[in-house]
Amino acid sequence: MTRTFQYPCAFESITDLKDAVREARSAAEREARKHCGKGWLMSRGAWVIGLAYNEGDPVWSDGMIEFAGTYKQMDELLHDAVTSMPQRIDCIRIEGGYNFAETMADVAAGTYDPWVSEWSVVVWERKEHAA
Repeated sequence: MTRTFQYPCAFESITDLKDAVREARSAAEREARKHCGKGWLMSRGAWVIGLAYNEGDPVWSDGMIEFAGTYKQMDELLHDAVTSMPQRIDCIRIEGGYNFAETMADVAAGTYDPWVSEWSVVVWERKEHAA
């Protein structure tokens, strides 16, 4: 049985959300490989980010939370966005990206290209800000 979220969400279930994250990550990885060629791609991970709008412009909230991919984590974050912090968060996204290095020695030396590609999945957006 698939559990659906208790609060408004762009996805019916955690399975649908994880599928969307997987697809977005794969597309960003393909884009990076296409533009960077041979070498090492390093994932920057998957992070849950809260976004607030200030006079129409997005302003990132303090901090990020690593995306655990669990129903419990997303349901709690949706609850906080919808009920506990109505003036603070207008959008919840899961996002990440890739870094690139030509060789493993470049990785070790820290001489890699950051953010050669990025991805983002909107999980929830306050109605008045939705596109």
